[in-house]
Amino acid sequence: MLHDVRVLTGEEIDKLLFGREPELIECVQSAYALLAEGQAVAPHSMFLRFEGDSPDRIIALPGYLRGSFETAGIKWISSIPSNHERGIDRASAMIALNDRQTGRVTALLEGSGVSAIRTAAGAALGARYLCRDRRIREVSLVGLGLINFQILRFLLSVFPGLERVHAFDRDARRAFAFERKCAELGRPLRVDRCASVSAALGNAMLVSFATTALTPHVSELPFDKATPPVVLHVSLRDLTPEVILAANNVVDDVEHACRANTSVHLAAERVGHREFMVPLVQAIREPNGAWFVPERATILSPFGLGILDLAVAHFALSLASDAKVGTVIPRFHPPYWTERTAQPT
Repeated sequence: MLHDVRVLTGEEIDKLLFGREPELIECVQSAYALLAEGQAVAPHSMFLRFEGDSPDRIIALPGYLRGSFETAGIKWISSIPSNHERGIDRASAMIALNDRQTGRVTALLEGSGVSAIRTAAGAALGARYLCRDRRIREVSLVGLGLINFQILRFLLSVFPGLERVHAFDRDARRAFAFERKCAELGRPLRVDRCASVSAALGNAMLVSFATTALTPHVSELPFDKATPPVVLHVSLRDLTPEVILAANNVVDDVEHACRANTSVHLAAERVGHREFMVPLVQAIREPNGAWFVPERATILSPFGLGILDLAVAHFALSLASDAKVGTVIPRFHPPYWTERTAQPT
């Protein structure tokens, strides 16, 4: 078994994880808790960039989780925005899991689906706590690709009363495709296609940004101070520093979030400190702490930690092993050799 590697395709992973949204949310929450307890290692992601001002990039996110996971690994994910013009997804990825004791690779998984699921599970986890006791019946979605579709799917598991979506995307074809995908969710859901970002925002209590924006483009969040919104700022670069600094700010990890010209990074550079943001684990444990001002919008800006991908991948692998799903490559590694097994010449 030390030489074997299990390979899981995107289709196999989708089937294994379908309908398991509550378990996946708990999986992500466990990874966050382990990080807060010093039982995980989440190094900074590493960006491979290309020539000139190209937005293309490939990112490496390593990590190590203890606890019930006891696994290490890495996600290698590309982001090529022009792929949309080719009719293929912007992102593609691979996840490799390693045995902690031997260091040997134990599994290779298609990673873009895992990445979307962990992003959605983390967003839904944040929404569950940050929306407090509100009865969420509507959500505004800006950017109608795979990420926001998955976020919607997970939000439906957290807020069973959700029944209406205000949706905006600059690409009418993507908006149409999103609306058709929503019909596959298996429950009545009204989708209103909006003509602009501001129209989508309206006075929504819950908003999710999942765009490919490279620079801030939203300078105002319209809302009634009696019911300020929770904003899932998943794409990280939509909101201006002014919007960030006027809100309650929650991030997955402060050090990670203040990188790569994210909106919170730009805001921190403007004011010269990072005291305006708290980690999600702290926000969950101290819901009424000094960080929270009731009259302000609350913005969750998750940079995305490799340990979350590892947690979801580990969960998928355990399901695959039990169900004997995937392709096992025997003797993937070179033959085991030690002095004990070597034959004398």
